[in-house]
Amino acid sequence: MASQDEMPLAGSPKAFQSLDQLSEMIDNKEEVSVTKVAEWLFKCPELLETLRVIGSLSDKRLYLDLSYVFSRSLDPEDGTKTICGCNPDNMLKHSTKTLIRMMSKGTDNRKREIARIVANYLNRKKVIDAIILFLNQTKQDQAKVASLWLYPKDAQQNEAKRRGHGAEAEIALLVNKAGLETIPKDKAGNPMGSHDPNISPTTFTQVPHSRDESFSVDILVPNVKGEIAIMIMALVQSSDPGQFGVDKTKTNAAIRSQLDLFRESNEAAPEMWGIIDGIGYAENPNGTIYPMLENFDMFIQHNSAYKTFLGLHRLGLCKVESINYDPKYYSPSNAKFMHERYASHEINFHNQPSDTFHPDAIRAGWADVKLEAR
Repeated sequence: MASQDEMPLAGSPKAFQSLDQLSEMIDNKEEVSVTKVAEWLFKCPELLETLRVIGSLSDKRLYLDLSYVFSRSLDPEDGTKTICGCNPDNMLKHSTKTLIRMMSKGTDNRKREIARIVANYLNRKKVIDAIILFLNQTKQDQAKVASLWLYPKDAQQNEAKRRGHGAEAEIALLVNKAGLETIPKDKAGNPMGSHDPNISPTTFTQVPHSRDESFSVDILVPNVKGEIAIMIMALVQSSDPGQFGVDKTKTNAAIRSQLDLFRESNEAAPEMWGIIDGIGYAENPNGTIYPMLENFDMFIQHNSAYKTFLGLHRLGLCKVESINYDPKYYSPSNAKFMHERYASHEINFHNQPSDTFHPDAIRAGWADVKLEAR
C-alpha cells in the first residue's frame, strides 16, 4: 500500500485569489464590517474565494449554503424569481464559479444587493471575524498563515479527490502503453474530465446511465472485437472511508454476484479489477478492504501497478516478454512470490537494479516491464 505522498495526483492544485488584491482594497483607517466586505465583493466578486479560505470555509460548504440562500432570496431586478432562478422547493446546487457569475451580472444596484446578501452570510459564518484577525497580522505573518495553515487545510479535500483520479490516470496510461484503448479514451490524460461509463448488470455491456438498471465504473478496457474485457473500479481512500467505504464494498459485492451469475452462461464475461490503495483503509479494514478484495479478479496498487501488464498478458490483450522486480523494494524471495502469484510462467523473471535492465522497459510501480514488440 502506498503512502499518502507516494500516491499520484491528477490535475493541479486549486488556485486561490491573490491576497495582494485584498490588501489593495483595504483602507487601514477603516474598520472591517459587513458593509465594507459587501463593497469588496461588489467591486470584485472573485474575492469570495479568498474570503472563504481565510474563514476556513470549504468550497462545498460555501456553494451549498449560498445555493440555498440564493434560492430563497428574490432577484433585486425581478421580484418574481429568485437570484439563481431556482424554486425554493426544488433547489439545485451551483458551483462557486457559477455563484460568482451570478454576483457579476446585471445593474450596479443588483450587484450591490447580492454582495450585501453574501456579506451577511459570511458574517453569520464568522468569516468576517476571521478576516479581521487575519488582516491584523503583518504582511509577512499573513503569508505564513496562508501557506502553513489556510491553503493546506483547504487543499486537503481537493487532494483526496485528485489522488483517486491520479490512480485512474496511472493505470489507464499503462493500458495505453500496452497498445490498448480505454473508455473513456482520455482517461490517462484527463482523468477528471469525463463521465464514468455505465454497465448493465444483466448483459455487462455499456449502456446509458440508469439509476436502477446500470452501475458505473471508472475505466473500461475493450478487446480487439470491441467487447468489454475488463471493468476497473478505483477505490482509493486517503482518509477514513467511513460509511461510504462500507457501502462501496457492499455495492461491489453485489456487482460481483451478478457477474458470477452472468459467467455461468457467458464465456466472454469481463473481468472485474480494483485499484485499491490508500492509508485510509487502516481505519476500518474489516469493513472495507478485506471483504472488498474477494470481489475482484485482480487488485492493483500504486506500488504494484505492473500487475496491469501481467493481467493484460494473462487475458491475451498484450504480450509481456520479461519483468524486473526492483531490488530496492523487493527482496529475492518477495520478488519470486509476486512473480509466481501474478505472472504467467512464460514471462522471464528478473530481480536486478533497475538501471541495468532493458532500456525499453516501462516503469510501473516497483517493477520494469518489457513488452514484446508489436
